[in-house]
Amino acid sequence: MGRSIRSLRLAGVVGVAALCWIEAASAQTACQEDKVTAFDGGVFQSHGRAVAIWGDTALVGAHWDDDLGTQSGSAYVYQREPGPEGNWVFAQKLLASDGGASEHFGRSVAIEGDTAMVGATAHLHNGQGGNGAVYVFKYDPDTSGWIQQQELVASDGAIGDGFGVSVSISGDVALIGAPSDDDDGFASGSVYVFQFDPKTSQWIEVQKLTASDAMTSDSFGGSVAVAGDLAVIGTPGQDGVA
Repeated sequence: MGRSIRSLRLAGVVGVAALCWIEAASAQTACQEDKVTAFDGGVFQSHGRAVAIWGDTALVGAHWDDDLGTQSGSAYVYQREPGPEGNWVFAQKLLASDGGASEHFGRSVAIEGDTAMVGATAHLHNGQGGNGAVYVFKYDPDTSGWIQQQELVASDGAIGDGFGVSVSISGDVALIGAPSDDDDGFASGSVYVFQFDPKTSQWIEVQKLTASDAMTSDSFGGSVAVAGDLAVIGTPGQDGVA
C-alpha cells in the first residue's frame, strides 16, 4: 500500500486551500485534489495564510477575516469525510474569545491530536497592542466541537514583538516564535517554550530561546517546528556569514 502524502497551498485573493494525496508506492504518481474555500469568505481575508493538518482534521488560518473587526482574523476547521471519496468539509470556524480589530488571529496555526493552537500576532494584552497571543483549543468529543481553553502570552511581552507569528506542537511541548523581540537588538527575535502541565491542565512557559549569534533584524523565530526532543527554528533575517 502507498503512503498518503497530504499538502496544502494558498491560491487566490479570497483564499483557497488545496488538499492532495499522493500514492508514494505507485509507479505512476496520481494526485486526488480537493479544494476548500471559506463558506463566508471575502476579498483580502487571506484564507490559507497558515495551514496545519493532523489525521483527518485540517486547520486553515484567515488572519484578515473581519468577524470581530477589520483584520481580526479567524481559523477554519475542515474534516475529511469517511469513505473512498474522502471529501473535506467545513466543520467549525474558530474566533478568539477576546479578539478585536487588527489582531490577526490565524496568522499561524498548529494541531496535534485534540489540541489546536492559533496565533494572533497583534493581540492587545494588558493595554498594549501588538504583544501577540496564542489561543489553545481543545476538541470536545461530546459536542464534536473545538472549545477555547487558554490564552498564551509571553511573560515579558512588549509592543510589536510578534509573539505567535509561528507555532508548533509536539506532545506536551509547544514552540511559539516572536521574531520581532528585541533581546539581542531590534527584531533579533526569540522563541518561547511552553509545556503542558497535566496537574493543572494548563500550558506553562518554561523557557525562552535566543540564537547564540543573535543580531539586529535576524528575526529568530520567524518559523518553528518541534518533534520530540528536537526543535528547528528559522532565522529569515540572518545573513548567513559565519
